[in-house]
Amino acid sequence: MNFMHYLNYRSDYERIVSGFVLPEDKYQGTIDSMQWFLEKGHTANRFRKGFDDAIELCHHVLKEMKK
Repeated sequence: MNFMHYLNYRSDYERIVSGFVLPEDKYQGTIDSMQWFLEKGHTANRFRKGFDDAIELCHHVLKEMKK
């Protein structure tokens, strides 16, 4: 994944989760916040519109970053 793709995914993540219930430092599209969202984001957000899109996006980014 090149840097521009990561920035686009990060922007998409931030847009999707802008109305979600997250700790204050987890709204940024960092790798740490995406990892946190995968592990704990379902608790208060699983019924929110865009939740599945955010999960898919986080999985994709984290998978690509491991390469």
